[in-house]
Amino acid sequence: MKAFHGKQEVKDFYIARIKAHRAADEIVKGQYWEKDDDGVFRGCAIGCSLHTADHNAIVKEWDFPLSLGYLEDCIFENLPQELALDWPLRFVSAPKPGSDLSHIVDHFLIWVLTDGVHGVIRFAQKDNERAAIQAVSDLYVRKAANDNPSPEEWDAAEDAAGAAARAAEDAAGAAARAAEDAAGAAAEDAARAARAAGDAAGAAAGAAAWAVRDTAYISFADKLIELMKAA
Repeated sequence: MKAFHGKQEVKDFYIARIKAHRAADEIVKGQYWEKDDDGVFRGCAIGCSLHTADHNAIVKEWDFPLSLGYLEDCIFENLPQELALDWPLRFVSAPKPGSDLSHIVDHFLIWVLTDGVHGVIRFAQKDNERAAIQAVSDLYVRKAANDNPSPEEWDAAEDAAGAAARAAEDAAGAAARAAEDAAGAAAEDAARAARAAGDAAGAAAGAAAWAVRDTAYISFADKLIELMKAA
């Protein structure tokens, strides 16, 4: 694959389109490329870039892998609002025309699974859970090197990783619940002194919970851009 079919003019065309939609406030979450009640077309990362709801357009128009289009959309919908509005331009600006993005998602998933700071492996509590996550990451390492694992290998890794993923989610959920409980206790204490203070503490706790989630997606966005620029 050759990003933008190897042509700078293709990249420039879409950069100009996305900039125009950003300036006109036509980039929105939750819809592809549709007319609003006021008759103006607005859309998400894929919609404002390619004027379609069909992710396959990213393959035809940009010569990007389909999986990269879905990843772009997922990150867009989960970024904080202002960062999301700038995301389509960041995404299309990152790759050099002619670069091969075939394995970008493989490398991204390796990072998501086993990175020491951001990887889900840090939530694993037991050796077998860590081993299962590592095994899936190892398959993506092979895939990124064009040593494609067999379907049987993927199936075996999926079976083991299913339990590990659930354990990781439980661990992350437990941490989130603990934080919420602590925030709730703080709010109750504040409420004993003044109900208004308690309400403020509760609002701050809710904002903190979203901030943790936002931080994760900001990291996802930054990593994907890093990988695309380096391709």
